[in-house]
Amino acid sequence: MYLGDEITLSRYPHLKNIVQTGFKAIRGVNLFKDLTVYATPTYSPYEIPVNQADDVALVSIRNGNTTEISSGDLV
Repeated sequence: MYLGDEITLSRYPHLKNIVQTGFKAIRGVNLFKDLTVYATPTYSPYEIPVNQADDVALVSIRNGNTTEISSGDLV
C-alpha cells in the first residue's frame, strides 16, 4: 500500500494492529520502531514484555485452517 491508500477493513475481519515501517507517522498506525525499541519510562510508554512458554507467538491461517505456535514451540 502507499501513503493515502485506504484499507478495506471488512476484508480483514481479524485485523487488530497495523504496523508501518516508514519514518513518517501516519495517524492510527503504529511505527515499527516504536514497537521494537524500549527505553526508560521517561522516554517511552512501552516496556519489555515477559513471555511465557504457552503465549501465542504466531498464528497461521491457510485455506480456512488456523495453526497457533507458542513461544515454547520456538525454543
